[in-house]
Amino acid sequence: EKAEGDLSQIPEKRNWTVHLRGFYKEIKVSLTINGNPAEYNVVRCAETNTLSVTFTASVEDSCVIKISGEELINDNSDVLNRILKILQLAEEKSTTKNRLWEFVNSHDDTLHYYITRMYHECGSSSLDLVGSIKELLTLDHGEYGE
Repeated sequence: EKAEGDLSQIPEKRNWTVHLRGFYKEIKVSLTINGNPAEYNVVRCAETNTLSVTFTASVEDSCVIKISGEELINDNSDVLNRILKILQLAEEKSTTKNRLWEFVNSHDDTLHYYITRMYHECGSSSLDLVGSIKELLTLDHGEYGE
């Protein structure tokens, strides 16, 4: 959407970066500004599974990023490695991190199951850690009822 109101206090053009996390590597991205194809740069970070789209546009421009592909959302096949890395970096008690890792490693289930069970297994003392894992893996702040 275009900016509204007094625009005299903001720069005429801005550099924008939109981060798309959790999409397959093979997706195609296109950008239109005011309905016209526009120049953009795409960078993929394998570590965070994030595609970053960078472009320059006025705050008065209408910008549309279109994502296409056979399958769009990543299946999280690397979920165990990602959870392990999060747990290794977390500033949390070792017993809590070990309990979470044992739980995740002992189940071969969906991401949804992992996260909802971690909330139940850990209790309120580790909600921040479990929330961090959930956010990094799903980027959906309300789905599991925090």
